[in-house]
Amino acid sequence: MTNKPGNWRQGIAAFCRWGLVWLSIGLFTLLAGINLLRTAFMDINRESSRRELVLYGADHPLRFLLFLAAALAVTLLLQRWWSAADTRSNRAVRAASFLAWGAFGVWWIWNIGVEPSADQANILWAASRFAENDFTYLHHGQYLFRYPHQLYVTAFLELFLRLVGPDNPYRVQLLRLFNLAAALWAMYVLTRLYRQELAENDTFKKNDAVIVLFGAGVLFSTFIYGNIPSMALAFTALWLQLQWQREEGHPAWKLLLSAVCITLAVLLKSFALILLVAQCIVLAVWVLRTGRWKALSFVLAAVVMIQGSQWGIRQLYGWRDGQPVNEGSGMLTWAVMGLQSNWEGWRAPGWYNNYNWDTYEACGFDHDAAVATAKADLQERLARFAADPAYTRNFFLKKTYSQWAEPTYQCFWINQNKESDQTTPLMEAVCTDTPLNARIVEWMNQYQSLIWVCGAWYLWHKRKTLQMEQQLPALAIFGGFLFQLVWEG
Repeated sequence: MTNKPGNWRQGIAAFCRWGLVWLSIGLFTLLAGINLLRTAFMDINRESSRRELVLYGADHPLRFLLFLAAALAVTLLLQRWWSAADTRSNRAVRAASFLAWGAFGVWWIWNIGVEPSADQANILWAASRFAENDFTYLHHGQYLFRYPHQLYVTAFLELFLRLVGPDNPYRVQLLRLFNLAAALWAMYVLTRLYRQELAENDTFKKNDAVIVLFGAGVLFSTFIYGNIPSMALAFTALWLQLQWQREEGHPAWKLLLSAVCITLAVLLKSFALILLVAQCIVLAVWVLRTGRWKALSFVLAAVVMIQGSQWGIRQLYGWRDGQPVNEGSGMLTWAVMGLQSNWEGWRAPGWYNNYNWDTYEACGFDHDAAVATAKADLQERLARFAADPAYTRNFFLKKTYSQWAEPTYQCFWINQNKESDQTTPLMEAVCTDTPLNARIVEWMNQYQSLIWVCGAWYLWHKRKTLQMEQQLPALAIFGGFLFQLVWEG
């Protein structure tokens, strides 16, 4: 046995790699099994879809086996084509796919006819008022008074509206085109991550074009909520960090730019903190393996930039409004809401149920009182879970189904008008319960099951050779799964 300096670090790094492999195998196997057994569906019937109901149905294993066989056949054919195709042909296919998705996205944005509603409408209207130096949305009882964490994405929207003009009649469409560009960039980064971390040879690297063929994320380009640009920035941050690690810590600007990207991603959508935690874990293991402790400055830089930018934005808007930005009800109220049951038959367990809004109002908009109420309600919910294991199992199972076995991720539901009866031929054909929608959803369902099954198989097959860097996507999914178990869905 040797006692050379650094051996203990190598041992910890190896243990972390081994532990994450098995945690990922367990999670992907669980999600594959859940998706093969049952599927959650959004109710998109025009008469009842405003209630955001989640429906559950049994899956059909035979259909999945047929889909799997077809997918394998197509993959083998593509493999034969890719092995003979030159680099120019591969690039042409990828470029054509991007152009096709881009053209489809523009057509979708201009023809779907969906209007911003709920949170989208609130932050968009707030940004419009801010651009005219009207800060009513920050005042007592108003939307940003209750939900000050939405101020950061609202600030971005104000900046965008100032650039295009707050009264520009095409401002919403321009924001959606920006979302579309971000979605296409996220697809491109995914192809680069695949080639960089997972492809084993030139033939497999050419398969990155397959990723581009499934760019259904463009359907979300109509959703003005910060999600799409935040996702694109977070993926870019991962890509830059992994590039930096593969190049043995050079050049330093890539790691700094990664910290900038993840900071912007968190400002637009706080869920990006999950990816930041995954980045920090992978970087910490890399530091243990290499002994380059200075790399941990990334963590410090990211924390300082996130906290500093959030503080700066709050101070800026407090100065512009002439009074401090309100604290809100606190994040604990969102976690408590994520552990509550259905609300008057709406939505799924743990989904939004107005708890934080109502609790804050009932406490007279007192932050400390709202937090104290949330703590008491949390204790009550935990006691209920402890006293009734069957109820607890059913609660978390249905919540997991609603978030991880819903193949559309609400992309059709969010493209319906909720606050008016206005509709368009495209909306009626694709985003309501029509035979066409049923076929698309079925395809999405089988494709999602295929992703989890193939992911579980890949992790098992490569369990002895996968490096920590290659597991970063799985680590982010694992963190997201744990977070969504307790957070508002």
